[in-house]
Amino acid sequence: MRFPEAKAFLESIPKGSRVVLLMDGDADGLSGGKILEYTLRELGVTTQPVFPGKTEYAYLPRVVEQVRAAAPDYLVIVDMGSTPENPYAPTPVLVIDHHRPLGIPPDVVFCSSYKHRPVETSSLICYLVCEEIVVVEEQAWIPLLGVFGDLGSIEAFPYLAPIVKRYGKTHCKRAVSLLNAARRAAAYDVKTAYEALGVANSPKELVTKEHAVLARLRAYKAEVKEAIDEAVRVGPIFSGETAWIRCSSPCLIQGLMASRWANRLLRYRVLASNNGYIPGKIVFSLRSQRDESQIAFLNEVLRDCAVEGAYGFGHDAATGGKLSPRSFATLMQRIGFEDKLVREYLESVA
Repeated sequence: MRFPEAKAFLESIPKGSRVVLLMDGDADGLSGGKILEYTLRELGVTTQPVFPGKTEYAYLPRVVEQVRAAAPDYLVIVDMGSTPENPYAPTPVLVIDHHRPLGIPPDVVFCSSYKHRPVETSSLICYLVCEEIVVVEEQAWIPLLGVFGDLGSIEAFPYLAPIVKRYGKTHCKRAVSLLNAARRAAAYDVKTAYEALGVANSPKELVTKEHAVLARLRAYKAEVKEAIDEAVRVGPIFSGETAWIRCSSPCLIQGLMASRWANRLLRYRVLASNNGYIPGKIVFSLRSQRDESQIAFLNEVLRDCAVEGAYGFGHDAATGGKLSPRSFATLMQRIGFEDKLVREYLESVA
């Protein structure tokens, strides 16, 4: 058992307790939360999912208030990173994550795969823990979506191959695309994506079944596709070893655009920014196939800067942030992009 601390935490929760599941809104976070919900229900525990809003994370004051309002006896945070602070004390907290930790909160049970090779995704950690507690054979397809969603394949985990064969790789990937469309659409309706995992019994059902929840996901997917089709018309501009992709959309597409271009521009780090997602803010994603830490790159570029916003969460090869126009201008100027280009882009901030 690789995660005994998480198993011990879940098994220690008394029957009848109330547990808040605070999870990220992507396929990995949602599928991890759903496996935990099933397991805790089998243990006689009541769960309530909580979904932070656009660009929010687990340790923001507004999210903390949202969790406290639910009055949980226990809290489990899934796929949302970690910081040195624990604003949820004295509520017992379990953190399950695979990102680079920004710190380990005091007085929490911290379950991380970040230093593992290979690194298990958050949903896979949840599955490996839960299968040691209850029978989750019929739910085994759910964590597959988290693995495919974050890694694109299960290659690093050959023991998952029989489960993929049972449910079909194509159906898994299509299901991931539907789930993630909810968080990428302008509405950021991750609650619908979470509900979808409860109305389907397989990836194929999630993709093909006729149901109002699944119909909403399909509409979100069409909306995101339209936004991407518009964004690909704008090509990159370059400064040194960095390529800049400029987006302006109410949809969360900058990560997709950064990944797409990083797979083509192998010699460059790719920064995709979106000035239409959050009014008055610039959100950006940084991706690269280069053998370097993108978090370290950001930290170096913005060293000694008074930054308005947040950045540097995620992975060494995939990170990003949310900045004020002024701080974003500082970032781009320090990378070496022309002031005129940056100024023209920022003039169209929503």
